[in-house]
Formats: sequence, structure tokens, C-alpha cells
Amino acid sequence: MKKLGVPSEKALSLALGAEVALWTEQADSGSADSKIWPRAAALAERLWSNPEQTWQEAQGRLLEHRQRLVDLGVHPDGIQPQWCRYNEGHCI
Repeated sequence: MKKLGVPSEKALSLALGAEVALWTEQADSGSADSKIWPRAAALAERLWSNPEQTWQEAQGRLLEHRQRLVDLGVHPDGIQPQWCRYNEGHCI
């Protein structure tokens, strides 16, 4: 049985790329960065990581990347509640 969410080898060979869309009726020039960056990072994680990994395994990498964006002056939306940040391992 094929695992849901894991593309076949044939499907992978046909893919040319991927994109992240943001409907701008929900964003403007002041909020586009905050909305697009978490989504783009999540898509990149899914595309470039082992498809067998769970979201828990990706969470640390996404949080680290978000912090890099913050350090660069980008203002991405949070990807987890603040409580989880201070109580690591208790938000699952």
C-alpha cells in the first residue's frame, strides 16, 4: 500500500518545481512577508527533506530558520504559540 503524501518515483520525475501562493486579499505590502515566509519555509522543508520524516522532526529546523529571518529583519508570523517556545517538548 502506498503511503499517503509520499509521491511515487514517476511523479517525482515529472515535477519541475513548486510554488507558494499568497492570496493578496488577505495581505498587503505591510503583511506579505510575515505571511509568506512561514509557508515558503514549510514547503521547502517538505520538498528537500526526507518525506518519511514527521512534522516533529522538522519543527526545530523551521524554528531555527524563522529566527534567522528575524535576525535578517524579516518579520515572519510565529509558527508556534509562545507558550510552546518556553515549554519545549510539551506542545505536540
